[in-house]
Amino acid sequence: SSAGAATLIRHVRDRPQQTLFATAALLRDSLKLHLNAVGMLLVSGAVILILQYFRGPAEAAIFQLPLQLFLATMLLPQAALLVLQGRVASRGPAEFWREQRAIMVVVIAGMTVLAIAFWTLAPFLVRVLGGDEFAGSTKVLQVLAFGLPAAAFSTLMSIQWITRGWFWQASLLTLAMGLFNCSLNFLLIPGFGAVGAAVAFVLG
Repeated sequence: SSAGAATLIRHVRDRPQQTLFATAALLRDSLKLHLNAVGMLLVSGAVILILQYFRGPAEAAIFQLPLQLFLATMLLPQAALLVLQGRVASRGPAEFWREQRAIMVVVIAGMTVLAIAFWTLAPFLVRVLGGDEFAGSTKVLQVLAFGLPAAAFSTLMSIQWITRGWFWQASLLTLAMGLFNCSLNFLLIPGFGAVGAAVAFVLG
């Protein structure tokens, strides 16, 4: 992170007051977005602890394998988001919205096809990646597959929240989603284990 420090210092040397104001604004906005990170941790991290507590480490592992496959698949919409970020910077969020919608339709359609493939190939994927000991992960992967299109939509929409400066709204929504997800986990995991955790994840 310090690789460009010399260049940055050279550029800001004559503008210390402007730099101070800019830094303060960035810190203020980053604090607003911090709740977003907390919410995401509640969605993808707390579930493992709750599973471990109620059902033990084996059940947590049964859930972890499909979850990691799910998160790896989310690299596709995240890559599309990186491309969109470069384009929206030059055009503004309102003007760019029409183009973004078209890209979102293509990406979400692709994720829907991938979800169908996950549902169909789940027994094969689990057997190849985890072996017979992870047979219970098949149903979990099939449930998580339902969440792929919605998760892609959420990922691609984040650029509109950020570029419009809706930091509090995005953070509070994600935090609410995380708390909702944790509440469902406490309700579903004791009786349904990893499958209940997957249902809570998708509903969140």
